[in-house]
Amino acid sequence: MIKLTLSTHEISPNISEYSNSDLGGVLDKNIALGRFRNAWTICQVLNKEDSWRRLGVEAMKKQEIDFAMRVYRTIGDVGMVWTLEEFKDVEDR
Repeated sequence: MIKLTLSTHEISPNISEYSNSDLGGVLDKNIALGRFRNAWTICQVLNKEDSWRRLGVEAMKKQEIDFAMRVYRTIGDVGMVWTLEEFKDVEDR
């Protein structure tokens, strides 16, 4: 058996190996792969509101409402947290 990692999935587990300019690309990869926990860590390092918002939007697209609420709570977007709270209890009909 041969293990082959696609270049799109190659991400070093040690984020300190990346410069801040490279972390934006790594964040994009993690978000695209649905690795929200990794993306969370990168957002903490970058500490940019636009990175946090991108993570929150993608979490909502994947219907990860609790995670999206956590993201928006972190950046202090109370309105978005309240809106997501309302959606959280809505069931599919």
